Amino acid sequence: MGATDGRYLKLADFKMYAINGATVLNTADDLVLTSSILRAEAEIDGTTKTAFDEQTHTLVRPMTAFVDYHGWLHLFSRERAPVTAVAAIQTRDLLQDKGWVTTTWDTDDLILPVAMDPPRPDSWHVMVLPSNNVPTRATTEMLVRWTYTGGYATIPPSLQALTMRLAWWVYKLREAPLAKIVTAELGLMQIPLSIPPDIRADLRHWSPMYS
Repeated sequence: MGATDGRYLKLADFKMYAINGATVLNTADDLVLTSSILRAEAEIDGTTKTAFDEQTHTLVRPMTAFVDYHGWLHLFSRERAPVTAVAAIQTRDLLQDKGWVTTTWDTDDLILPVAMDPPRPDSWHVMVLPSNNVPTRATTEMLVRWTYTGGYATIPPSLQALTMRLAWWVYKLREAPLAKIVTAELGLMQIPLSIPPDIRADLRHWSPMYS
C-alpha cells in the first residue's frame, strides 16, 4: 500500500494536524499516517454501520421498506447517507407475487432527505409515491431493490474532524503496541484499545435511525 488520501480525510490535511504542518511529499511517516487514516475510516463505518462518501449503488436491497396507508413507499438506505438521488426502484409483492415490478413516480412525488452536517436522523429515509399504486404492505410483505446515490460530494468539516481525531489516536497507538506505556512522570499508563469515549459519543450523531 502506498501513501494516499482517505475517503474522509486527505493525507496533507492530516499531516498539518499530526506532524506540525509538515506537508512535504514522501515523509518517512507517510505510510503510517495513511494506514491510520484508513483504519480510522473503517472504524467510523463499522461503528455507524454505514458510509458517507458519495457512491451510487445499483439494485441493492434497502435496510427497510414498506408502503403506508396513504400509498407512500418508504425506503431506508443501508450503504450510504444522506441519500441524494434515486434512479430506479423495483418492488415484489409477496402477498400476490407477480415478479419484480418497476416503480415509476412523478418528480414531485420523490422526497429526499436534506443533507446536513452532521446528518439528520432521517438522512437514510426516502419517501416515494408510486404512479402504479403499490398496495399497503408491511416490511415482511414485500421485497424492494433500488438504485440510488448517497453520501456527501464534499466531506463535511465535522466528519473530517472526527476522522482526524480518530486517526491521530490510531497513529499514537504505535508507541504503545501492547496497550501499555511507561513514562518517567506518570509511571505505567494503560492505553484503551477501543475507540475513545468522546469520539464514540460524537459518532452517535452519524448513526442511522430506522423506522
